[in-house]
Amino acid sequence: MVTAPVSVVVVVSAVGAGILARRVDPRLLLGAGGVLTTIGYGIGAEFHHTAGQIVSWGLISGIGMGMVISSVPILIISAVSPQEQALGNGAQNMVQGTAQVVISQLVFVLMAKDGKVMHGTQFYSDSGFSTGFRLVSGCCAAGALLVLLIPKAKKLDEVEAGQTAS
Repeated sequence: MVTAPVSVVVVVSAVGAGILARRVDPRLLLGAGGVLTTIGYGIGAEFHHTAGQIVSWGLISGIGMGMVISSVPILIISAVSPQEQALGNGAQNMVQGTAQVVISQLVFVLMAKDGKVMHGTQFYSDSGFSTGFRLVSGCCAAGALLVLLIPKAKKLDEVEAGQTAS
């Protein structure tokens, strides 16, 4: 229930960024999304003790996540030929999924380092949560910086979309 508003914000932000991508360079949307997620999780490293705090910084990172989620496929579609668009987005999806799994596991390893196991259940310390959020924030910051390496692609209105297989 606490993170439900964040999920709604992610969807609304993704739709909004998708619409904006016709007027604004999607690299800017991707970079801004990376900055917002960095800020949101950075705040979360210090303020994660109440539902209100989690929702507050979650809304910031949620806007950023929506911008990232919608910008990446647009950039791929504008950079590859119509015949390779499905392959490009499929490859991106696999890399993104793998990165999410690896980072999630690293977060839980860091959280468990200072935690305690009682009666077979892992309990995490406050410092463990802070460290985990800092790692995620750092990864988001690295992603935001990597946006600077993305070459300018065609405008979305100039992109030729591939056909689905019959």
